[in-house]
Amino acid sequence: MPIKLMVFENGSTGMVAICDVCGKRCADADDANVVWFPPDGDDRTGDTFDVTITCKDTCSRKLMSHAEKSGH
Repeated sequence: MPIKLMVFENGSTGMVAICDVCGKRCADADDANVVWFPPDGDDRTGDTFDVTITCKDTCSRKLMSHAEKSGH
C-alpha cells in the first residue's frame, strides 16, 4: 500500500506517499503520479480500483512499460 504514516523531524505525524516502483517517498505532489488499471469490462457505480503511486518520469515509464508487456 503506497500511503503510510511517517514521523517527521519535528515530531509530528502525517501521511506520505511511497513510490511502488523505487520505494522512495514522494516528497512533493508535483513529483508523483497515480496510476490505476481498471479491470476489463464495464465500470459500475461503486466499483473500486487499486492504485499505484509512482515518482513521475522514470518510475512511471517503468510501470507503464511493464504494464504494456503484461497486457494492460
